[in-house]
Order: sequence, then C-alpha cells, then structure tokens
Amino acid sequence: MVVSLILFFIGFFILIKGADILIDGASFIAQKLHLSNWLVGTVIAGIGTSIPEFSITLVSNFAGQTQVAVGNLVGSAIVNILLVLGVSAIAAPLVIRDSWIKRDMAWNIFSIAVFLLFAYLPIGGPIGQLSRIEGIILVGLFIVWLWRVIREKTNGDDEATEYSFTFITAIVMIIAGFIGVVIGGNWVVNGAAILAGAFGISKGLIALTIIGIGTSLPELAVSVMAALKKQPGIAMGNIIGSTIFNFLIIAGVSAITFPFFFPTGLFTDTLIAGFAGMLLLLLMFFGRKKILTKAKGIILVGAYVFYLFYLIIGR
Repeated sequence: MVVSLILFFIGFFILIKGADILIDGASFIAQKLHLSNWLVGTVIAGIGTSIPEFSITLVSNFAGQTQVAVGNLVGSAIVNILLVLGVSAIAAPLVIRDSWIKRDMAWNIFSIAVFLLFAYLPIGGPIGQLSRIEGIILVGLFIVWLWRVIREKTNGDDEATEYSFTFITAIVMIIAGFIGVVIGGNWVVNGAAILAGAFGISKGLIALTIIGIGTSLPELAVSVMAALKKQPGIAMGNIIGSTIFNFLIIAGVSAITFPFFFPTGLFTDTLIAGFAGMLLLLLMFFGRKKILTKAKGIILVGAYVFYLFYLIIGR
C-alpha cells in the first residue's frame, strides 16, 4: 500500500517531467528541420503517446479479449478529445490553423466512421468482423493521411523559442521523454488501481475511469505541457494524430494479425467518440472562431463528465 502510494506520486513527477523534456526536444527538431509543429505533434508525439493503447489492444486481441481491445481504442479517443483537449484549452487557449480544421479534424471523424462501418460490412469476412482486408484498407488510409500531413513543411504555426542544446541532445530528449511518459503513466495507473481496490472500488469502475484515463495520461501530459508552452500545433496535433493512429493503424494492424469481431456493446460508445470529434469541429466555428478557448475547454470537459455519468448510471 505504501509502496503503491509512493510509486503513484513518483509516477506523476516522471510523467510531467518526461512530457516537458519531450516537448522541448520535439520543438527544437521542428525548428531546425523547418517542419511545422503540427507535423511533429501528429506524427512524433501523436504516435509515440499511443504506445500504451497499441500494446494493450494487441495483447488483448491476441488473448481473445476484444471487449478490452476495442474498448481501449474507443475509450481513449473519448478521453483524448473531450478530457485531454478540454483540460489543455483550460490551461491555455489553443489557436487553430485552417488546414488543421479542414484536413485533420475531418480525418479524425472519418477514421472513427470508417472503423465503425467496417465492423458491419462483410468485406473479406462475416458481418461484425474486422477482417484482414479491412485492416489493410485502414492502414492504407493512414498512409494517405500521413502523406498529406508530411506535405506541410512550413514552420511558424507556433511561437519560436530559443534553445541552447544540440540536435543530438534533442533526439535523446525526445526518446527520454517518451520513456518518461510511458513509465510514469504506467506507475500512476498501477498505483491508482491498487489504491482504489484497497478502498473497495469495483473493478468495473476502475476499468472505466482509472485505466481508461490512465492510458491517455501520456497524451494529457504532453498536450497540457505544450499548451502552457504556447505550442498549439503539438498540443492539438498530439490528440488528433493519436486518435487517427488508434482507429486506422492500431485497429488495422490488429485486424491483419488476428481478425476480430466488433463487440456490439461498444456500438454506442463508438458513436459517442464520433460525436466527440464532431463537437470539437463545431466548436471551431462558434464564439472566437478557430480558437479553442477556456470556455470551449470547459464544454469539452463537461461533455466527458456527462459521459462518465452515463457509464456509471446507465450500465
């Protein structure tokens, strides 16, 4: 109990420090290579912070636990879009560029819609199964999206910061930062689960809350830290890139290696993930347009709180 409590707090420290180091290293690389911070956020941070979801989904799928595998993807998307971006906007408003809205936020919704559609189309397998052919298509769609993002090579979407370290140091910082957010997040989740169990909290509630939010702790740490550092490209790109990666690459690779049936009980939750993406997109056109303000952040967090009530009371 005492050890778990210690690891819980140490994990939080490593998580935040790792995110801080990762952001500085990634921003330096973007400046030196004249890349947009959006590209760094969606590709480097977005994919990197999805490592926990990738491992959990693949292991769960191989073990025949499709409820856990798919639930992890869907739950992570809902947490990322509503809670993580909401908290990030509350920490510091995020100014959004046109290309991020028209291309990437639209792809965010599209990736969720295709994933859900494939679950009910008999392409290469029976109805309800995500087949190998569908998995290959999902991976192909990710490659198309990634190619479109890489074409955007101009920097200047975020504020420039002077750094005193070298290129090699920046790469080491990115690697160390990723290790920090993964290890720190794992310690926080394990410590919280043990503590919750000691206080008699049900395993179901732990899975829906602590573990669900826990796998998104790397995204939360990176996006909030990026927002505070006035790096909206990394803060927003991290979440959009992570969600697209989850539904196209993680789901696609899982289907290619071991085709699985979509759990019917998660249909509503997947729709909610899609609606979350639509809500984020709609907020860009209300109030202060193209800015994710603190008020809009509160709306996103409020939507997640309502979703939690639905999970706890409606099931």
